[in-house]
This record gives sequence, C-alpha cells and structure tokens, in this order.
Amino acid sequence: MQSDDLIQQWKKAVSEKNLPNTDHFKTLPLAKAEKLDEEILSLHNHYSECIDCLSCAKCCKTTVTVFNNEDVGRASRALALSRKEFIKKYLIEDQGEYTTISTPCPFLLPDNKCGIYEARPHACRSFPHTGRPHFLNRLKAHQQNLRVCSITYHVLKDYTT
Repeated sequence: MQSDDLIQQWKKAVSEKNLPNTDHFKTLPLAKAEKLDEEILSLHNHYSECIDCLSCAKCCKTTVTVFNNEDVGRASRALALSRKEFIKKYLIEDQGEYTTISTPCPFLLPDNKCGIYEARPHACRSFPHTGRPHFLNRLKAHQQNLRVCSITYHVLKDYTT
C-alpha cells in the first residue's frame, strides 16, 4: 500500500475516533508478552519503510520536543550557539528536562525536514518509539501517539486485529 493511502487511513481513523486501544496489552499471557517486542518491531520496521514521514510531520507540528542535556549540547553545537543561547532561544526547562518553547517545532522546515536532523534529540531519533524494546512500558505514550503518528496507528491496528 502507498504511503499516502496509509496516512489517509490513519487520518480517517483519527477523525472518526476509531483508534486501536492499548488496554488489551495489559492482559497478554506471559508467553505472548515475551515475544511482543519482536512482533511489534517487525511491524514497526515494515510501516517505517512504507510511510514517508516527510509527507505528514504531524509529530513535529503538534507536539513539543524533549531535549536532555546531551541533546542540548549536540544541537547547540550544530547551530554554533552556546548552550545558554540555545536554551534561551528555543527551550524551556520542565522538571529537569527541556522542551521546545512552542509548536510546531522551531527546527521544522517548510518541506517538513528537520533543520537540525543530524543533531536532533534522542526523542526524535526514536519516535514513534514502537521500534524500541520494552513496548509494554510505554503503553500510555503509544496510546497518545496514535493521534499524531500513522506508523503507531498501523502497528497497533495490525497487532490488535
């Protein structure tokens, strides 16, 4: 299936509030839960190859980006700014972490590319987190990401059907 078709299916599901629910993951039998990361990773890899994130970029347009200290250092060097200048210009501190001041992400370019792609924060590198180990530890995040990521939607839809 084409990237645009997959994104349209997801947009329709969001508009109709017909999104998969993660509650059933909480009651998986142990044997199934132990294989879950492998099965989800396979779906994640498939949909990451099928869906062109640049044709959507809703994650960058609608959510704040989290930066840890290492991310701040890498991004500030990429923009030739001091850490202090970078933080003052782009970030706010929130409970020991930094987040972008606004949405859309200040580094999102008009073509939906990232202006600091090589220096982007870990949170962006691993988004939508369906390809990371310990899938069950992030059920709340996956449920929230259904509204901003077609990859998350298709991974969860395929797994639950």
